[in-house]
Amino acid sequence: MAVAEVDRQSFVAGGLAPQLALLDGGTRSPWEQPLYFWLGLVPFLLLAVFLGLMGQTFPAAVLVGLYLVGATFVAPQIGLYVLFAIQAWDPYFVDPARVLETYGLLTPTKAFSFIVILAFLLNRSQQRQAVVVTKRAYAACAAFILWGLLIAIFAPNPLLGVRYAAQVLVLVAVSYAATRLLRTREQVNRLMFWTIVGSLSASLAFYLLGDPSSRQRGTLGEHSNPNTTAMTLAIGMMAIPAAWGLTRRKWMWGLYPAVAAFLMYTLMRTGSRATCGGVVIAYSLGAVFTRGRGFFKKLAAAVLATAFGATLFFAVLNAHVLDEKSQERLESLVSSAPPTSTEFSRWAIWRNSLRVFTSSPLVGVGMGNASAAMGEQLHGEARDVHSNYLGALVETGVVGGLIFLGVLGLAGLAVWRIPQANPGVPATILFLYILLISVMHTSYLTKMFWLPLLLALVLCEHGRKTEALGAVPPQSAPSTGPTP
Repeated sequence: MAVAEVDRQSFVAGGLAPQLALLDGGTRSPWEQPLYFWLGLVPFLLLAVFLGLMGQTFPAAVLVGLYLVGATFVAPQIGLYVLFAIQAWDPYFVDPARVLETYGLLTPTKAFSFIVILAFLLNRSQQRQAVVVTKRAYAACAAFILWGLLIAIFAPNPLLGVRYAAQVLVLVAVSYAATRLLRTREQVNRLMFWTIVGSLSASLAFYLLGDPSSRQRGTLGEHSNPNTTAMTLAIGMMAIPAAWGLTRRKWMWGLYPAVAAFLMYTLMRTGSRATCGGVVIAYSLGAVFTRGRGFFKKLAAAVLATAFGATLFFAVLNAHVLDEKSQERLESLVSSAPPTSTEFSRWAIWRNSLRVFTSSPLVGVGMGNASAAMGEQLHGEARDVHSNYLGALVETGVVGGLIFLGVLGLAGLAVWRIPQANPGVPATILFLYILLISVMHTSYLTKMFWLPLLLALVLCEHGRKTEALGAVPPQSAPSTGPTP
């Protein structure tokens, strides 16, 4: 019998108290329980509402923020839920007036990442599970960060190279904290749930705070990029299969498809072909590329997902409810017409990027320095590389490019080794999306790459733990206590 279906009394009656302790992950803080968290939040919310009615919106937001920070230091898992709930809102806070040269813009997600890491380091009362199946992937991440710091000295802007290496370090540290702290099915499910809530609420703001009647591609916030908006919102979209498989509330099984349809429609409003195509293909092929038995069941799941995604995609296109630019861009994905000048321009950018690569093939031009290096060598052609694979090669050289591929390869191996369809299929969908989106966008130094990878790695560790618990004989229990 699967561990997920065995109640606590069955564990105790069968002499499996050590396995129950492993399932729970040791002593738990009351603040990890939703009831205690929400009860503590009520007075802060009431005071925040009062301040808001008085026109003091900033103090009201600070008050709620202080409560969330305090709760994170008591139970760092809360900080992870908050971080994934607010990450989709980052594009709304983009403002060129607040961007600092070299150091960029401090978004809510970046700021809260430091809180989560600090709480993880300081709160030693939390029992952490061992990182087992993803430890090699994290070792490759550490090597990639170290290499980025070493080659920064050769970059056109060394501080920019250091800044991006540090940014990757923060994102990897958050991922490592998540794999150590999220010990139970319920905790992993909450992470997925709040990721979806964040994207759903940001998508609602996309319509309420934006201009849906505009003929321009949709964005969240006046100054955000449509592709950035799409990739940020898509993180919640990609968490839906995991949440669907982890939830114990059957009524959520009917709700999640509706949320997926709404999020997909919002993604199409941005006109991001790479994101929309990556989402549909990842959903369609995730079950097929998952390890395990039951080929016909996996094939049926793939057919169902393909039918859902393709039907929604073509229904929206045929309804002509998108703005003119988004409609044209997405129609080009399924059109037999010759490539447009925009599509040809991406090939030109890749050719220019290879010319930059040949100028420094071993150590690259430094993380985040591709555009500046291109501008120095090809005057007037300072452009983003538009590919994670090529971007890592240009910016970190052959050595860094191989390490980056090693990160993907080791993460993919961990995903492949998940023995169960749940969470194997959701993890595969997430990983396929990362591989697909990396073809056309340079996001390997940002949360838009690392947060989906974080979700996949958390599912890998969750699958390993579920397998370990399920492998224990039903009538015997080891006397040495729970295994790590």
